[in-house]
Amino acid sequence: MYLFIEMDGNKKLTEDEIDKAFFSYMKNLLDDYTKYDIKVCVTFDSDYSQPKISGYILDDDPDLDYYIWIRKSMNRKQQLITMAHECVHLKQMLKNELSSEEMRKAETLDDSAYWDDPREIEAFGRELGLYVKYIKLFGIEV
Repeated sequence: MYLFIEMDGNKKLTEDEIDKAFFSYMKNLLDDYTKYDIKVCVTFDSDYSQPKISGYILDDDPDLDYYIWIRKSMNRKQQLITMAHECVHLKQMLKNELSSEEMRKAETLDDSAYWDDPREIEAFGRELGLYVKYIKLFGIEV
């Protein structure tokens, strides 16, 4: 698993923090995460996507296997929690629990259907725990 980071002017996190958090999340989500020969990019771009969306994952970039976008206008903690949420979706995609088509379809769900979707329930249910494990592992004060 290879991680590429595009900071796009994000000054709330360092590349080292992003790297440590990403691999901490993936290790907690997949015992065998190192067996996946994939390229993942985490990027921050405030002008991309709809205002209410804090992050998402795509798999349609020709040079990468997965592309995780996180809104850079959020605070540091929320960026890390959003990355944890998107890492749950990455795990779901790697384990064939979520397809690209289902991910795109989720973007069109109304609020009720979105919150009831089992994959979102898992992602929201695990994001905070992944974040807490990460900050404890590295002794980070919040």
